Amino acid sequence: MCNTLGLYFQMEVGDPKSSLSLIELALDRLKALEQKKMEFEYFELRLSKLDDAPQNKQVSIKLDGEGHTFIDSETSSRWDDAFLNAFERIQDQLTVSPGSAVRWRK
Repeated sequence: MCNTLGLYFQMEVGDPKSSLSLIELALDRLKALEQKKMEFEYFELRLSKLDDAPQNKQVSIKLDGEGHTFIDSETSSRWDDAFLNAFERIQDQLTVSPGSAVRWRK
């Protein structure tokens, strides 16, 4: 990545393979944003397991870039579903023009 990027991961998943898989997924999504000319400074991923709930996996994402902070969270029965849903909503808040930086959608 060309950006200087601060990464923060807080993971309470119980399975190390799940943690590594989600980190890889997050890095792939960040690379895709970078290819769309987004400049970002900070990415935070928090995973926590909720007690005794059918959808007991909670993902919280924070992305700082282009002078804005994008935050979303999701709960699901699967880690990757929760991550993808939250990340997709953050992407939906962005508008990308070819060859230009990402702009905040109004």
